[in-house]
This record gives sequence, structure tokens and C-alpha cells, in this order.
Amino acid sequence: MIFIAKRGGYIYVRTVFEQPYHISLEDCFRFTPARLRELFLSPSNQLREEIQILWCDWGSDGKGVALLAQRILKDEDVF
Repeated sequence: MIFIAKRGGYIYVRTVFEQPYHISLEDCFRFTPARLRELFLSPSNQLREEIQILWCDWGSDGKGVALLAQRILKDEDVF
């Protein structure tokens, strides 16, 4: 998603999360806000330096997680 987003462009991701969240033994098999954020900022993501997370939290209905990010402009991209 980062690769295909235009520099300065926005990325919006929303995932489903139907079952109750449990903090004990971190809930690793679904995208919690922390895990969705980590997906974009993980050291294994080669484009992590080109993304800024603007917002990431539980959806308003409590049944999903949403993330809003922006691909960062580089100095050479500014005219």
C-alpha cells in the first residue's frame, strides 16, 4: 500500500475485529491498533521511513480497527 501511494498521498486501512479483545498474552492473531501500526512501522518494512501514521484506533462501532497514514514527501518532491 505504501509503495503504490503517491508521495503526500493518504492511506486508509480498516480491519474487522469481531471477538472481544484480551490484553493478557497479547492478542496477536488479529489487527489491534498496536499491531496495525506495527505492520506499517516494523523494521521489516523497507518503506517505514516514508510513512507517517496520522491516526490509528478502534473503529467507532468497536468491531474494527482503522488506520490513517500519509506517505511523506521528500525534499526533492517539493517544487
